[in-house]
Amino acid sequence: MDITTLQSNMTRRSFLGKSTLAVATALGAGSLLDACGSPASSTPGKTTVSIMLFPTSELSQAEINAFEAANPNIVVNLIPYDTTKLSAMYAAGSPPDLVRVTGATDLPGIVARGLAVDLTERFNSSSVFNNGNLLPVGDVYRWDGKAQGQGPRYGAPIDWSLDLMLWYNKTLFDQRNIPYPSATTPMTYDELLTLAKKLTVVEGGKLKTLGLNTFIGTFWYAHVVQMLAQRGTSLFSSDLSKADFTTPDAMAALQWFVDLAQAHVGDTPLDPQADWGNNSFPANRLAIMCAGYWFGGHIIQPDPVLGVGDKVGFAPAPQFGTSHVDGVAGATGLYMATQCKHQDEAWKLLEFVCGGKGSAMHVADGSGLPSVKSNFSDLPSTQPWQAQALQAVNNELPYESVLKFTPYATTGAIINAMEQSITPVMQKKISLQQGAENLTNSVNLLISQGQSVIG
Repeated sequence: MDITTLQSNMTRRSFLGKSTLAVATALGAGSLLDACGSPASSTPGKTTVSIMLFPTSELSQAEINAFEAANPNIVVNLIPYDTTKLSAMYAAGSPPDLVRVTGATDLPGIVARGLAVDLTERFNSSSVFNNGNLLPVGDVYRWDGKAQGQGPRYGAPIDWSLDLMLWYNKTLFDQRNIPYPSATTPMTYDELLTLAKKLTVVEGGKLKTLGLNTFIGTFWYAHVVQMLAQRGTSLFSSDLSKADFTTPDAMAALQWFVDLAQAHVGDTPLDPQADWGNNSFPANRLAIMCAGYWFGGHIIQPDPVLGVGDKVGFAPAPQFGTSHVDGVAGATGLYMATQCKHQDEAWKLLEFVCGGKGSAMHVADGSGLPSVKSNFSDLPSTQPWQAQALQAVNNELPYESVLKFTPYATTGAIINAMEQSITPVMQKKISLQQGAENLTNSVNLLISQGQSVIG
């Protein structure tokens, strides 16, 4: 999950607002699909392709320069990703030609609303993506109207990770004389919580050293979905039109998060932190960070202490059942807006950014895994921790899975519902049964509302 947008002063809750589907308020208007595309190029003899991503972290000027040098008749108009601006552009009927999306959770909703171009034929004829070069993670950008991972293909990741893997701070483990987690054998969730308790340090009634952070961004929701997949069940009905948090497996997953919060080992609704791990982990205040491979490039690599030597390690995602599942909760990438007027040129840019030379340049610092096999050789491995992290990823790739998220409710809305319904359980104000029932009702209302918009 590429979370390059998180700033050092951003709290977990402010991130939730930014991670939700940006165009939710504008997606229901069918007239948008008939509106004009991006503005015409102001450069004579050249075509302008607009793309909305985060500058530098998701698309650098060096990448733009390389693309324009290889395609002298195309000008790239990079629009900084902004949820408010994107909603306004959709409402005006002129979204960017290529739009950023969190593929694993939000792509089906985009497609269901008729906002993305079917790119299947382009992918099939692409020298970049075809012939087995596109990794299985690309299937999160497929949607057949009922299931993710099959049917037409609507885009591709810029980068991705097995998002629920675990980074750990060896310095803090050494201080407590605690063995490091296995790089090959996953812990259970109960073992992870026990370990977090041992690593937590409280002074003066306040958390001095956090044992574990699992609450970053969409991860609470993603954890529950993956936990059920590890037990061979699902949070949703087969057509993704109903959610049920009251099943025994769902209740067990929610109970784990209640136990986590009541153990006071890290960032939870009972102990909200000022940062999401980007400061506390390199400052040796956080022992275990639940985050994907991308965390190494964005937080560890730039840090003068953690970015050298062998002070961190990477471990498999925790397991909740007998099925070894290590899923993708993000896979941030691009889709082509239906209104795009210059689809051939926009395709060239999407191909470059998501699988071509731009992708190779992007992943060279370890800020995510590439979507194509041919760019894996560009991942960094000179530092011991980089080599170990890459090996840990390779160990888990056989267990990669497309998790099932409903397309009818935005990720941010579901997370907010989870906080509103389960926080009182954590506070011992209501029972888990009541919280699960409240959450089921809230999420199913969101799904129903989404279905009425999609039609």
